[in-house]
Amino acid sequence: MFDLQAGYDTTVYLLRVTSFRHHLYSLKAGYLENHIPHIGLNASWNAAYLGFMLLMGLYNFFLFLSIRNRPYLFYSLYVICIGIFNANLNGTAFLYLWPAHPNWNHAEIVFSNAAGIFSQLFILSFLDLKKYCRTCNKIIWTLAVLYICNLLIAILGFDKLSFMVIQPVTFSSLVMAIVASVTVLRKGYRPARFYVLASGFMILGVFVFLLGNRGVIPYGGVSEKSIQVTSLVEALLLSFALADRINTYRREKEQLVRAQNEILEQKVTERTEELNKKRQESEELLLNILPADVAAELKENGVAQSRNYESVTVLFTDFKDFTSIVEKISPELLVANLNECFSAFDKIIEKYGIEKIKTIGDAYMCAGGFGSNSDDSVLNVVRAGLEIRDFIVQRNNSRNISGRNKMDVRIGIHTGPVIAGIVGIKKFAYDIWGDTVNIASRMESASDANKVNISGTTYEIVKDHFTAVYRGKVPAKNKGDVDMYFVEWPDE
Repeated sequence: MFDLQAGYDTTVYLLRVTSFRHHLYSLKAGYLENHIPHIGLNASWNAAYLGFMLLMGLYNFFLFLSIRNRPYLFYSLYVICIGIFNANLNGTAFLYLWPAHPNWNHAEIVFSNAAGIFSQLFILSFLDLKKYCRTCNKIIWTLAVLYICNLLIAILGFDKLSFMVIQPVTFSSLVMAIVASVTVLRKGYRPARFYVLASGFMILGVFVFLLGNRGVIPYGGVSEKSIQVTSLVEALLLSFALADRINTYRREKEQLVRAQNEILEQKVTERTEELNKKRQESEELLLNILPADVAAELKENGVAQSRNYESVTVLFTDFKDFTSIVEKISPELLVANLNECFSAFDKIIEKYGIEKIKTIGDAYMCAGGFGSNSDDSVLNVVRAGLEIRDFIVQRNNSRNISGRNKMDVRIGIHTGPVIAGIVGIKKFAYDIWGDTVNIASRMESASDANKVNISGTTYEIVKDHFTAVYRGKVPAKNKGDVDMYFVEWPDE
């Protein structure tokens, strides 16, 4: 402060300050009692500004320590440096931070460069420029390197050179901040909108300050505090931007987790369906080998006990003169003919609920009545035998079958008790044993071409449902002579 002599004449006072550093001098003339409140208000504002910037910086630094997100670190260091830089300009740093070190009050060029470095690092990490704008990424890295070099120049004592360099670099960094944030925002990155506003406010503050500094507008008031005010607004907006960025990442992570869960659920569903399909195929394969009740017992217990059945109807077929047929045709044609016939037999017995037991060479064996002792199962086996015979006759009469491909079938059927069970541990097979099986085989061997030969026991059960012709007796092992009948469809 300087005492001015009041008088009626005009007095000119000259104040000359020579310095290459940036200093703020706000000259006011007036009565001391009127000026003291303004000084107090100005000091309070400067102290509040410094305290707010340090508080914002430290708060976000602790957030960085908590969540380990690098933009928080760069933001906190930037806010602290820009706050101390402005505090150096108005003398607040000397009053509150280092009153015992007046030389440190001239370190504003150091904090200005440090703020520039951290601002560029913050832009790079916050806007993820490597992903969204590679050109901007390269330019801002270049500006960060220039700030680092200029900081070294200032530390080495070349303050004037450092001050000359920092002005164009700062202007370029402000322009690039706007360009980069707008570019990233246009690519759909939502948090960039806060950075656009923050950069816009900072450029506005610098522009107003320069207008006042150059005398274009009156210096003082708005122009004097413009950088402080806009840096406060910038700090708040960037804090909002960081919070929005975290929320954006959280939403993206939640969406990613939901998408991964949906993919996982889909894979689980597909795998479950695949396992169910394979299990169904395994069950169907098991049912092709075993009767349903035996298959169920095997699945439940791992083993199936052999069983006695009081009344099972066994059907045997073979092809007449099969040995001579084998000699006349190729192996491929032989297998094709057998496959054609046995596949047709499979479909016929499946229609009547009859269990296929096995095939041996040209012989085909099946049986019905495992699940029920009713006469229906006997009738169904006889019906199946007649349909098998009809299929062979129709096949032989077909124009597509040549003479050497024709095969005549003999069919034998007998009803009686059997023992049934699973044999073997590898490629296990369901089989039946007993005199009933032997007699059914004897009926088949005593049959004629394309005839169904049934025993007297079977005849007594089905005689009211089919037409039968008595053929006499045939000797059977351990059973003596057994009556035989050729059976046909009932007369209509």
